[in-house]
Amino acid sequence: MLGKTASPAALTYAPSSAGDSPGGEDAAAAAASSPSKLKNPGDGTISINTADATELQRLPGVGPAMSERILQLRQEIGRFQSVEQLMDVPGIGEKKFARVQPFVTIE
Repeated sequence: MLGKTASPAALTYAPSSAGDSPGGEDAAAAAASSPSKLKNPGDGTISINTADATELQRLPGVGPAMSERILQLRQEIGRFQSVEQLMDVPGIGEKKFARVQPFVTIE
């Protein structure tokens, strides 16, 4: 293990009383280049059998840690046979599953 690294939020947050910090442009560029969260069912779907960590993070309520747990389970089971198997991922209960279900597929 190489050791801990700072979270992306810790790397881009630079409080400034002037409101114009040197890291401000980097934070704006990172936000613009990251994929947007899916908010409405018409926004599209993500295959939990083929998506990478970045794509999974587009799902509502899924961040870096949760996307890694989804990928870990997928590696253990081979392929998801149903969307409901997401509830086998630690941290995904009925409420979180209800939030992501409209946006996931197993294609």
